[in-house]
Amino acid sequence: RALASGRTQAIGLLAQEVDNPFFSVLIKGIDHEISAADHDLLLCTTHNRQEKEAQYVARLSHGMVDGLLIILPHELPAYVSQLRADRFPFVLIDHDSDAPGCNIVNAANRPGTREGITYLLDLGHRRIGFITGRPDVGATHTRLAGYRDALAGAGVPFDQSLIVEGDFLEPRGYAAATTLL
Repeated sequence: RALASGRTQAIGLLAQEVDNPFFSVLIKGIDHEISAADHDLLLCTTHNRQEKEAQYVARLSHGMVDGLLIILPHELPAYVSQLRADRFPFVLIDHDSDAPGCNIVNAANRPGTREGITYLLDLGHRRIGFITGRPDVGATHTRLAGYRDALAGAGVPFDQSLIVEGDFLEPRGYAAATTLL
């Protein structure tokens, strides 16, 4: 079919890992939509290795798939300029750095956090703990900014002692919650 039409009817998906609930939910939703569009999904897991991400992109973009979805790419990868030059369709998912000329789909990290914290403030709570994610992930900083926005909007002073570092995974989150409690 691909030889006759020049199309594979497949979309490549690069994810850093699959055991993180964030990735699992995204992958499930993406798979559902791609299947509904009568396409196949080719999932590649990079195991958080930037060089593996670039290798997969190089392989996939040379005839294996019709387009790429890249979840949480490391910084703005060098391969992006090649994809643009080749006019190869791709979307960066949850990439919060400046990426001119790229299609990006992001979570509402800052406004979502602000809304959640505002809800707690409206209930009368004033000492609200915050468990961050990994410091190397942009969502960590955007969510913390939303937390600070909500506190400032309610006139509640920011208290660094209420911030505990996590890593987006349950065991570290549990330990961080225990620390806060």
